[in-house]
Amino acid sequence: MAETIVRIRNGRTIPLPAWAVRSIGNGNGGFVRVRQTPAGILLKPATSASPGQAWFWTKRWQKMEMEVDADIRKGRIRRSSGLKELLKNLKG
Repeated sequence: MAETIVRIRNGRTIPLPAWAVRSIGNGNGGFVRVRQTPAGILLKPATSASPGQAWFWTKRWQKMEMEVDADIRKGRIRRSSGLKELLKNLKG
């Protein structure tokens, strides 16, 4: 088993060695479940911060989120104050 000593940064950030990130398998932006055990602290891979939100963190959904952000930046959206205005905007 590998072991590395790391320094806690800014009172809360603990940098993980590359081998630990690879063994978790979810890379940059991924989630880990942190559990206190009698033997110490255990990190386990997790699909999201909340199991009910796993869909939001899929690559497909994140790609669609980026597309929407680009549309907003480029002014390709319309805001509607209610249902009637929304339907009018959709009809053109």
